Amino acid sequence: IPRMTVSAHITVTLQELMRLALPVDTMIVAGREGTDRSITWVQTLHTRPPAFPDLGGGELALLSLDALRLLSDKLTLANLIRELGDMAVSVIGVQGEISRPAREVADEMNVPLLHIPETASLRQIEHQVAQVLMGQTVMVETRGHQVREELLQLLTENRGLNAMVEVLAQLTGKTVVVQDKRCLLY
Repeated sequence: IPRMTVSAHITVTLQELMRLALPVDTMIVAGREGTDRSITWVQTLHTRPPAFPDLGGGELALLSLDALRLLSDKLTLANLIRELGDMAVSVIGVQGEISRPAREVADEMNVPLLHIPETASLRQIEHQVAQVLMGQTVMVETRGHQVREELLQLLTENRGLNAMVEVLAQLTGKTVVVQDKRCLLY
């Protein structure tokens, strides 16, 4: 009797991953038309060929521009986005400064392009996304720590209550209302 294997992972949306697994200050910088795509798995760029082994479509591809330069000094982010889009990757997350041509290609191909904060660990993100895709919840303490750090960062940068409300709304996917004697914020 042939052995059958069943995939143990599920699909989730980008919005769910932004809420459950991606760093708090991750931003969608291009390709917003494709944000409804399902994500089936996650892979981080390897600095030796093949850069993304075993892509089958539907993945979240994570990379840093530093790792991309180690892989090839001739490959541009815009070209990689085009190649990954042709391979039906659902979302691309990038650490580093994202060029205008890269954003334009992502928009053209309707592939959401995320800016990942420099302070985040791509391996940790890969692990947390994989946990979510396998139906496991990211540890509440871990996510709580990330939220706390982001709010503290906003506070130390003196970005104000509006910025904190925006972050909380993004994390929860809900409307956030802060009310006190002086103001009402949504």
